[in-house]
Amino acid sequence: MQKADYVAQFTAMSPEQQTRMLLLLSWELTLVGRDMFGRSTYENSAMLESNVVAIRERSYSDAEKIEIARGLTDMHHQISGHLLKMGNPEGRYPDDVLISVLCNISEAHGMNAGLPHWWQRAYSRLRSGWD
Repeated sequence: MQKADYVAQFTAMSPEQQTRMLLLLSWELTLVGRDMFGRSTYENSAMLESNVVAIRERSYSDAEKIEIARGLTDMHHQISGHLLKMGNPEGRYPDDVLISVLCNISEAHGMNAGLPHWWQRAYSRLRSGWD
């Protein structure tokens, strides 16, 4: 996916859907982060396995893992900050800017291989009404 695709999907959502999408994306990112540094409680889970597949496509050095962890933390920070200000459009980034920031973080921290997968999983869950 390209940045414009993320922007198009996100800006087409209602505020309630945007909130849910960001929560789902944050949840996906948490699973990836949890699995980066060792055995996960859910390591044998098909859901988790498919969730982190983009990270597991190759071996990462400890330095690369730390860089990805920093990126995940930065994305969580941006997402939670945006969620806190959802009721105040003047106090938060415009939707397209938020998505651009998330894409830039992904690129800066070596997460471009994973972002389309994590976004699509969150978007699919949103569309299916998953709880």
